[in-house]
Amino acid sequence: MNADDAHAIIRANVDRLRDQLRLWDWHIDVRCKRLNEGTAGQCQVQAPYLRASIEIDNEQVSDERELLHVLRHELVHVFCWPFHAYGEHVAEMTEGDSVDSAWTFYLERMVWSVEKLLDAAEKKVGKADV
Repeated sequence: MNADDAHAIIRANVDRLRDQLRLWDWHIDVRCKRLNEGTAGQCQVQAPYLRASIEIDNEQVSDERELLHVLRHELVHVFCWPFHAYGEHVAEMTEGDSVDSAWTFYLERMVWSVEKLLDAAEKKVGKADV
């Protein structure tokens, strides 16, 4: 997907998706950027400042539906910021890839579960899936 189309879709939808997750008080910057192959999106959270930066690789998404899925997935990471903060704290106190890989696995499973919950809620009220 070209960058101009991706930016337009993001601008048209980011506030609605942010509001669904009750992230009204967060400043969230979303931009398109080339990422590593296999990484369509990533998110950095600065919880003390209620700020987040989301990067989406528009070249790794094929259409609007996939772009919105990646955007919502990264916004769910913002929603789950306490778990991110805890994981960073644990990483500082421990060393070893096993802690990091286990943490990443379970964090992504939690994000996936929240996404399923959002899908179910949208279907219940008759809105289209994102």
